[in-house]
Amino acid sequence: MKINTTRFGEIEYSADRVIFFEEGLLGLEGLKKYILITPEDIQPLNWLQSVDDSDIAMVVVNPFNIKPDYSPVVPDDCLKELKIEDEKDIILLNVVVIPDDYKKMTVNLAAPIVINAKEYLGKQVILSQNYPIRYPVFGSKGE
Repeated sequence: MKINTTRFGEIEYSADRVIFFEEGLLGLEGLKKYILITPEDIQPLNWLQSVDDSDIAMVVVNPFNIKPDYSPVVPDDCLKELKIEDEKDIILLNVVVIPDDYKKMTVNLAAPIVINAKEYLGKQVILSQNYPIRYPVFGSKGE
């Protein structure tokens, strides 16, 4: 399948790699299907590209690359809803905000995106733990 995106131009993707978010993402509840794009030149950052709206893509990161001691407690009902049976099937991502001054980049640790890597089901969860919405990327573990 192909999608003509605003940021990446036309890209090919496999229908079986589309991540389905039953409830959408926070602020984007009407958009349910996304693909994960992992360009090597911006690692460890990735893009979560909407399949429903080619203009929508957000930067995401594995939070353990930014905050190694991050330990979110994902509610059991979320794990059940996503059909996660084994912890190793979880992909955890967090949304990154990149302002004009990229050294002020932050990551939202309060609302991780949980993905079942086997079933390609996802959900954004608001944690009951006290994690910041704007955690600084630079300076967080020694630039």
